[in-house]
Amino acid sequence: MSPTKVYASLVDELEQLALNKAELSQLRTLNELPSLMVDQPEWDTASFEEALRVASNRIPDKGLGRKGRRRAVRLALGVERGREKSLKEAVRAMGLSSRESQPSRMKTHLTPLLSDLAIVLLEMSYEILRPSNQVEILTDDGKVAGSLIDYIGENRPKKLRFLELSAASVSGVMATAIQSLQACEIQLLVADPRMLSPFHWRTRMLPALQRLQLSCSELHDDVQRSISIEARCYGFRHPPVEVSPHPSLWPDAMPAIRGRSFDRGLLSIGWYSYAPMQSDTQASDSEEAKSYPVREVWGHHNPVILARPDDSGFAALQSFFDQQFAAIWDGRCERKIPPAGSLADAVALRDPIAFKELSNFLTLV
Repeated sequence: MSPTKVYASLVDELEQLALNKAELSQLRTLNELPSLMVDQPEWDTASFEEALRVASNRIPDKGLGRKGRRRAVRLALGVERGREKSLKEAVRAMGLSSRESQPSRMKTHLTPLLSDLAIVLLEMSYEILRPSNQVEILTDDGKVAGSLIDYIGENRPKKLRFLELSAASVSGVMATAIQSLQACEIQLLVADPRMLSPFHWRTRMLPALQRLQLSCSELHDDVQRSISIEARCYGFRHPPVEVSPHPSLWPDAMPAIRGRSFDRGLLSIGWYSYAPMQSDTQASDSEEAKSYPVREVWGHHNPVILARPDDSGFAALQSFFDQQFAAIWDGRCERKIPPAGSLADAVALRDPIAFKELSNFLTLV
């Protein structure tokens, strides 16, 4: 049965809504609602009662000059936990007198509440039956970048966040955002340059930073002032002196997630993979970095999820990305992750010559 027909059947059948829970449970279309509504494999008395409790919580607790409407509905239907069905108690829950709870007067007070409940059940049913799109799965970094660039061109997002390893695969995306003139805030998280091998530093991250510097240099001064671009890096940290008399670089976060979030309207999220052997390292030639067990890491062969607000699962994916991004950007005490560090300082230590070349961009961010 199509969602439209189910919705129409619900409208017809819920017009028969009665005070008797048993009669209500016989409504055919109501029993055909997806079990996801109550997270049960099939409808039974317990799941049916839970559905009514959930629906009653959506009824405005104030209205028609009366309070306690949610509890009154639950008492009237016999789904108030720890209470038997009682129409008299339902009426009294709204602050009415014993006289108003007489059978001849009950219907007058309870019918509007049950009508509200019918509407809520219809809304809940439609929310679940409403078809949602499936998230898009891409396996080619070029197609991912193309989709992100297209989205920027069509939707002009104002706030963009990037969680990357080197940012090489999204340097074009960021350049497009910078030059779109609509972006107000760009946040970039990349791995500390010192945890990259010479090959990855010179062929991946350095060209990406150079491209971003070029994009920023092409902006007019007034545009530069109107856009906030902030870049930070995660990875190495110097431990406190009391922990080690010989300061060396310690890891605090390993590259795990690659993600991009645009105005909470589009989310691109994937992950990084590691070589099985710790000896397969990407550490640079410096003695400090050699002590850091960074294994070979990659992401370009891994699938990427593209999700939009209407897609199934978007809210859960967006919440997960938000939490992970904040944990690295701002730090998380309970996980002993300090805030992400200065990209400028890390580049200066990794490659002084490149730092001079990138000074304009690094000063801006």
